[in-house]
Amino acid sequence: MAANVLSSPQAVEASVLVVRTFVYLRRMLAANSEVAGRLTAVEKHLIENDAKIATISYTPRAASTGISSEAREGRI
Repeated sequence: MAANVLSSPQAVEASVLVVRTFVYLRRMLAANSEVAGRLTAVEKHLIENDAKIATISYTPRAASTGISSEAREGRI
């Protein structure tokens, strides 16, 4: 760092600011990765719920119209 080469108070202050900046950036990256992980979990949960809701809303309609399960699934 600059403080190792230059022994002025300004060089020391600049080195301290650089280290503090990198510590801050590392904390921000850690926080963002935690948020990204939590967001991924929420998205997975929403996808599962959407599939369940689609099944629930589709099943009564198909039953009331007399469509067989094979026709619903496209096997016929």
